[in-house]
Amino acid sequence: MDRKLDAGIIPVFSASGGVERRLATTIFSDTILFWCNDEWEAVQTLIGGAAYLVAAAIDMRWPLRGALAYGECVLDRASRTFIGQPIIDAYEVEQSQEWVGAAVSSSVIAHPLLGTPISRLEDVVEYSVPVKPKCQQLNYALHWCPYSSLAREQLETMKAAAPEDKKRYYENALKYVLDRCKGWHPATKSK
Repeated sequence: MDRKLDAGIIPVFSASGGVERRLATTIFSDTILFWCNDEWEAVQTLIGGAAYLVAAAIDMRWPLRGALAYGECVLDRASRTFIGQPIIDAYEVEQSQEWVGAAVSSSVIAHPLLGTPISRLEDVVEYSVPVKPKCQQLNYALHWCPYSSLAREQLETMKAAAPEDKKRYYENALKYVLDRCKGWHPATKSK
């Protein structure tokens, strides 16, 4: 729970200087929901917070799988009302994945003004996300590796303890770590 709260406070640096932004977030059932306004600094904060949360969960051996989606919603914490197409999209994208990690849905990359800048963020990487048979291909992943120092070790531990039919989720996450995270440094990211 503390990691979820920590993930909601992200420093953001812009032309106007550094600011600390807090994400709107709630938990219900097995779902952690983040949302933000449709503005560049808020989107950067949400993506950074989500990447940090996935890494922290893996470091704690909590196999988190998630998705980012874009669109209009009704999100009212006070009345516990959370409805909208992006919530459905995020759920479907999350369910389609066969790994521990998070995908960025096509609705985010197709954002009319922010899609291209989002695809170039350090916390987003072009990657063929492992999906279940007959599911739509996902081409972008949340790049959580820079926030984890224990990913490989923890994923191997979780894989060893997993039921046989779930081991592929950890194998796919380990492949991502080996493909995209070894020696990763923001200055060397190429697009």
